[in-house]
Amino acid sequence: MKTLAFIIMSLCVIIGSCDDPDGKWDDMKWKSQTHFTRDFPHEVTLKASGETVSFTCLNYAMMGIDAIDANGYRVPCEELDTCWWDLTWNDDVFIMSIPANHSGKTRVVQIYPWSGDVQDSFLFRQPAMK
Repeated sequence: MKTLAFIIMSLCVIIGSCDDPDGKWDDMKWKSQTHFTRDFPHEVTLKASGETVSFTCLNYAMMGIDAIDANGYRVPCEELDTCWWDLTWNDDVFIMSIPANHSGKTRVVQIYPWSGDVQDSFLFRQPAMK
């Protein structure tokens, strides 16, 4: 009898654990003081003089960074310490710090955070200093 009760409870948990019948994960939801200029990918235009922005994921407690593209090129993990930006993340928060842009060109970096089977995208644009 206990085995039957365990099986029934397990089935209820499995069936009720996903809002979508096809097993699709919910999109990541974010909180930030920063204004998005576009919703997807989440696009942010940063000040040419530099800026630090943070984003908190509201519906997933743990996340990682799947990939980073800068000015159209994939950035290998071993080169992250030499980039012109500083990216940190911990559990459900990531912080992007970008210094003043004296390059003479608009800089673009795209971050792909993920949690489980869901991935999101942030596109940061920074105009050059005038």
